[in-house]
Amino acid sequence: MSKRVILISVLLMCRLPVALAAERPVSRVEGVYISTGDSHFLGGSLPVDSRASIEAAFDMLKHVFGIKRIYWRGLQEAAWMEVMHVREENFRSASFHHWSHQLLREHDLEKLAVQIAHAKGLELWGVGTLGDWGATPETPSFTQFPMSAEARFRIEHPEWAPVDKYGYRRQGGPVELAYPDARDALVDVHTRLTRAAGYDGIIFLSYVENFSTRFPDEFGYSDPIVDEFERRYGVNIRKHDFTRYASRADWYRLRGEYLTQYLRELKAALAPDGTKLGMFVNPRTPRMPGLWATLPHTYFTIGKLYFDLDTWVEDDIVDLLAIYGGSSRAVQAKTVRDCLWMTRDTDVSVSFVTTGLTDPVWQPIFARGLGAIYAAGEDQHYLLRSRIPAQTAEALTSGTLYEQMRFLSQVIDGEATVASAAVIPFAAHENMLMRRLAVFALGRLKDPAALPVIEAALTDSENGVRCKAMQALRDVHRPESTARIIDCLAQFGNHPLGEMARDTIPRLRPFPREELTEAALNHGSADVRRAIIRAFGRGPATADDLPLLKQALNDSDRYVRAAAIRTLGTVRNCPEAVELIVEALNHDDVAMSNRAVDALENTIKRRDRDTLELRPRMLQAAVGLFRKMGDGCKRADRDWGYRSAGNALLAFGDDGEAALRDFMDQSADKRLAELAWRVLYFREKAGDNKFNIITEKENEEALKARPAWLKTIEIERIAQDFESDRTFGGSVSGSVGDVHSIPARWNHFGPKGPMPWMQTAHSGKRSVRLVRGGNGMNGWVVGPNGPDPELDYELRFWVFREPTGSFVVATRDGARRANETSVLVGGNGSVFLRNEVEGPGWMPTQLTIPEGKWTRLSVRVDRPRKMFGVALLSAAGEETKSSVAAPLGPVERVNSVSFYPQAPLGAACCLDDIELVERR
Repeated sequence: MSKRVILISVLLMCRLPVALAAERPVSRVEGVYISTGDSHFLGGSLPVDSRASIEAAFDMLKHVFGIKRIYWRGLQEAAWMEVMHVREENFRSASFHHWSHQLLREHDLEKLAVQIAHAKGLELWGVGTLGDWGATPETPSFTQFPMSAEARFRIEHPEWAPVDKYGYRRQGGPVELAYPDARDALVDVHTRLTRAAGYDGIIFLSYVENFSTRFPDEFGYSDPIVDEFERRYGVNIRKHDFTRYASRADWYRLRGEYLTQYLRELKAALAPDGTKLGMFVNPRTPRMPGLWATLPHTYFTIGKLYFDLDTWVEDDIVDLLAIYGGSSRAVQAKTVRDCLWMTRDTDVSVSFVTTGLTDPVWQPIFARGLGAIYAAGEDQHYLLRSRIPAQTAEALTSGTLYEQMRFLSQVIDGEATVASAAVIPFAAHENMLMRRLAVFALGRLKDPAALPVIEAALTDSENGVRCKAMQALRDVHRPESTARIIDCLAQFGNHPLGEMARDTIPRLRPFPREELTEAALNHGSADVRRAIIRAFGRGPATADDLPLLKQALNDSDRYVRAAAIRTLGTVRNCPEAVELIVEALNHDDVAMSNRAVDALENTIKRRDRDTLELRPRMLQAAVGLFRKMGDGCKRADRDWGYRSAGNALLAFGDDGEAALRDFMDQSADKRLAELAWRVLYFREKAGDNKFNIITEKENEEALKARPAWLKTIEIERIAQDFESDRTFGGSVSGSVGDVHSIPARWNHFGPKGPMPWMQTAHSGKRSVRLVRGGNGMNGWVVGPNGPDPELDYELRFWVFREPTGSFVVATRDGARRANETSVLVGGNGSVFLRNEVEGPGWMPTQLTIPEGKWTRLSVRVDRPRKMFGVALLSAAGEETKSSVAAPLGPVERVNSVSFYPQAPLGAACCLDDIELVERR
């Protein structure tokens, strides 16, 4: 070996004490994604809540990755703070919203982040949401009801929320972009916030975080969409199936056109400032929206709408396509290559989000000069995956700032160890990220000698350091640590500190129950009392804590009271706790009664041996709370309390479902029946963080079961007004019309009747006169064109009774010549129903059709109950309904309507505007 080679080898080895020699794949990182909301909520993620923390974070990211851009999800957070109505009864989420408001208000955080980025030579792009604008209060989210917040523009314009094809359920999250005013509202809020902050660009995520959608095509039937689809393709998608030439794909593309129009309008609004526009792209299905990272991980939570990437690129609507993660990296890389091809010879850039910078799949893409967007959570995650190689302990004495951070990250991750004395000095470092890493590493090292340092960090000037110190105490602590935690909460109490304390306190060993109880009972800080009561609910609460929880139920702070009732629900095998929960169901504060019924649900699901005998009492209490939600309810939880109570009833299994079915089947309280049906048939979640996915067919079955008065969509199966001169003009005999059309085919016309009649009509110029001594009249369509045999339907027509005019009308299965319903109008106008199954034959209804006045007769079929009834409507619009109902006759499918004149001879009635409509 030559002297020159030996010398080079020695020089290289001199570096080994600090950096571990290792071959590292080449990676290019052009930007880093920071989810500010997660950071502000949790306290453990990379801190970005102050000037010092943002300065330190941006410096670190620039040096360890060499980035040029920050993707800052603060735009979404700022937009939420701008437009959201916060529901205080969801205490945990409301606490976050208030903390976020405070940060944005006190620090002008978005503008501050942009200024810091620019001072360091970095761009900052605001990351916003395409459609996560909250939801109605009964929409399920991560935790309890109500849904935490909803944009005021959704509340003020409920029609903007995408609707299902029945016009009944509203989707949580997006607004329907087919409404021009909705697009204007979104353009306005994003333009104002972008100009105020000074973002270099904005880019959108396209998933929403709630559990309202139960199958992929559930929503998207708003009026403008339905109307435009019918104009283009001749199909009303609320009433009729998609076809080969009017397909679901056409529907997705139509909705996507309005998305493209929104982006086009937003780009135009941003253009004067030179602000760029981008979109995160789904790697698996790039022309569909993104996927939320929750079970089953394959779900378009914003709905299905076409992402027209080609038009966005061709028309210069977007400046960047960033391929999101959430797929195999091979699939993601393929989409990156496809987008590079699509954007060739254009000014549109392409990038991709990954946590796996060293995966070989990226090497060919890096070789083309493309950079990645790195995404992580806690501080150490960024450093461990940075371009700084692994370090040895010597880095703490001779390494650079970021080599030292890298080594501390290895200690946190369990990849290295070192004496705590070598780490302690870094807990006082001027860089707040270094202090966080040092304190967290000291916790991981579990050296009791370091506890004074960790505890001292609870009073650090930076909230991010205080949060890490709270987290570090989970791994190592002493009896004195409890007082330090309490003092920290009392002095600095805020949302992320409370979250950290909630999860740290239950891990203290030996568990300081007496000290915590004293503080929870008597401390002057509500932040202290909240954190302790919430922490007790994480596991250690026992029957011995009942005196504490009883007093906490009457705490001056509403959040403490609600936390106490939830914590009671974690106490096992304790009849006294159950009694307190049951009593709280009658609390005047709806937040308390709802948290109480949540606690009741948890207790029932556990099936504690010592409380099983109280099961009937618990069921009765839950039924009582649900009953309060009915007609005339004026409770503050009127729109969402039924969900909490209903879910508790479902936890009782068959007994709870039976109670709900009793509510649903009664007719005295319509609202109660409707809410019970919702609870039984709309179960959006299958777990704490899992959608309850159903099929479209299952949804149809659920909608069939809803109370009859909710079935407002009508599909005409037969509709005849006798106005066609071609069909009914002149002398008509025999059969006329078409069995394949809605006007239907009508038969038995003749000189003795039935006959077209010009002397009187309800509407237009003509009716049909039915005369005793002539024939009956039958109108029919081919079988498949009649009402669905599983859906409700209504036959309605207008009748003009001449003196003693009498007739029978029946809905029939023409092929089998069997009646499903029969109604008799007697010579004196009395209306009767026929029991086609058994019983006394004709049943009086106490309704009468007068002579000489046009009156509408409706025959209404309720399929779930297998019954039918009648109603009359006067020409003045006054409706009277019979309380009598008769069972349906046994038929396979109704496809005809028959009218039979009755005695006396020559008695006549005129009929007009006959409709047979299916109700959905």
